[in-house]
Amino acid sequence: MPEEEVSVEEALAVAQRALAKTVGIEEDISDLKDETAELRSRLDEVERRLSKQEALADEEGGDDV
Repeated sequence: MPEEEVSVEEALAVAQRALAKTVGIEEDISDLKDETAELRSRLDEVERRLSKQEALADEEGGDDV
């Protein structure tokens, strides 16, 4: 199969598009990391509140949580 010739300009254009996509993906990953950290923080707070409620219920001798 004969190889097709690719101009320097075409190769550069492909490389630039790939770089732009990579930068976009890196930004998406950063945003997702921030969102994940926020969700983890909210979940930790919910778990702390639930733990307090369970401790209070145990102290009161109740079984409903």
